[in-house]
Amino acid sequence: MICKIYQSSMEDWKESIPFDMNANISYVYDCYFPESDGMPIEVLSLWMRQSQPFPLYFCVQVEESFVEMFEETSVQHKIKQCTSKQFKNGYLVAIIEVINSEQFCGIFPLFKVLSCMDDIVLWSTQKDCFSVGDELKNKLLFTFVPIDINLQEGHTVYYLPNAGTSLTIFSNDLKFSTFKNVSSLLPSSVVPILDNED
Repeated sequence: MICKIYQSSMEDWKESIPFDMNANISYVYDCYFPESDGMPIEVLSLWMRQSQPFPLYFCVQVEESFVEMFEETSVQHKIKQCTSKQFKNGYLVAIIEVINSEQFCGIFPLFKVLSCMDDIVLWSTQKDCFSVGDELKNKLLFTFVPIDINLQEGHTVYYLPNAGTSLTIFSNDLKFSTFKNVSSLLPSSVVPILDNED
């Protein structure tokens, strides 16, 4: 399987990310799997296992019709909810703690579905760096969830944009300082290609 990796920057993302990141981000990469329909769960679960980032903290926006499924899946896999806020339009914004690859594999299929609906799916490594505000922020046709991210040295946030078809990495961790370092974290079955346009 091929993974195309683009080196990016916060400047490229600042107008389009539907959350606030209040820190200087050193490394930004966009990853795309052209041979897969969206993000391959098996690859991501191996990636998470190899890079040993646990605990992971997922921050998700859940549409009203999926809230019950989200709650049931969390209970089924014994996943702890750190924060949960329901908004007037029915959206739930929650932060959960995932402590191992089994829980990751259990909850991620649901998050893949949510991301395909353009709901926000973020996760951070080793530290809960998210805070959830009180009101949704509207911008044009998109609902901006009231999430602030304080990304400190040594931590990483992953984001599933573009209806879940790609993965963006925002990191202040030296593990993501070069293409070679990023590539070394991928499973051996994945062939990484640096595919910058400039």
